Amino acid sequence: MPVASDTGLSLALRLPTELLVLIFKYCIAPYPACSPLLGKHSPTTLTHVCRYWRCVALSTPQLWRAIAIFDSVEVKDRRGYRQVQVVDEPLHIVAASIHVAERWLQLSGNLALSIVVGASNELATTDRAQSRQLRFDFLRKTLVPEHRHRIEYFAIRCGLLLHEPRLMHGEFNSLRFFSVETENEQIDLLTFGPISSPCLQTVSLRFCARNQHLSCTLPWLQLTKLDVVEVTTVAAALDILRQTPNLVWCRVVLHVSSDQPSLVVNRPVLVLPRLMVAIFETYSFPATNNHRLFLDILPFLRLPALSRLRISQAFLLSDFKQAISSLGCERLELLSVVDAWEVMAEPRLPLGTLFETLLLNERGGYAMDEDEWGRWGWDEVTPPKSTRLGSYCISA
Repeated sequence: MPVASDTGLSLALRLPTELLVLIFKYCIAPYPACSPLLGKHSPTTLTHVCRYWRCVALSTPQLWRAIAIFDSVEVKDRRGYRQVQVVDEPLHIVAASIHVAERWLQLSGNLALSIVVGASNELATTDRAQSRQLRFDFLRKTLVPEHRHRIEYFAIRCGLLLHEPRLMHGEFNSLRFFSVETENEQIDLLTFGPISSPCLQTVSLRFCARNQHLSCTLPWLQLTKLDVVEVTTVAAALDILRQTPNLVWCRVVLHVSSDQPSLVVNRPVLVLPRLMVAIFETYSFPATNNHRLFLDILPFLRLPALSRLRISQAFLLSDFKQAISSLGCERLELLSVVDAWEVMAEPRLPLGTLFETLLLNERGGYAMDEDEWGRWGWDEVTPPKSTRLGSYCISA
């Protein structure tokens, strides 16, 4: 008579294919988030149990449709803002990752894809030329029409990684989410050509104020969710928002020096009739108690459908009630004031007419309640509760 453990193992090996496929799907990050290519959290571990499991896993394209590569990074927290530092991957790990990623592209069949391309770490390896060539070869294979029309979610960090003119251009008929972080605008000016993507709804841009070329390559009118980080002026933020009149979700994070004086913005009033959730934050905080940095953006906006507003104190001028009332919306469901320098709710001010719930002095940055504010940027394509990405993924 077989022992209990043998009986359990035997039953597991004889599960119906349909049930086994369902179990396998719960073993990986929920699409579009990407499971690691290598290691114990990779779906490849399912192919090591037995011949039957291997056959079922390799014939289940849903397991292989979300691919993250060159993204082994340390994620550090600075005042709530996520800082990413590339981890040194030896050349043999880079080569193995590329080989696995190319295999996943084949196994994914004709399904839509989620592709995450992290920052290059070629400065951290002694085999820079060979490492760079491997990366370029993989990107070329990924962006050929055979796979390009299947890409539904695409997040990419540029800079050292991309040096090839018009590497990303043309028709992306399935693309719904596009995130790009750029550091070297001279290189990235050549990297992106015009992009045709009739399904694109969500765009996340970092360093976009330094790269005006990106503004003419995307179908701004159809976007419903926009995330722009490290814009350097209020005028630049307003110019970007003016191209996106159909937004429902919006986050703008300004990156200005703490000693920068308040600037006079000369822009017409902008109406965003569908915007329901707005987030306006800034990296900058007052250097001394005698200094205040005011970023005058709310008077230039009319947001009649707005229900939730998260905003840094720096965007609120002395007349708090007038700043909120000028938006032209009805009573807000939720107002969150980030990094408040002082309590603005004066007893004589009828603030209850402006919002249902007020949160003061919340922590700024990426540490936001997803139920209230949603997911933004790379968080939309990375597994939840993850402190490191890529081949060496460690859950929090």
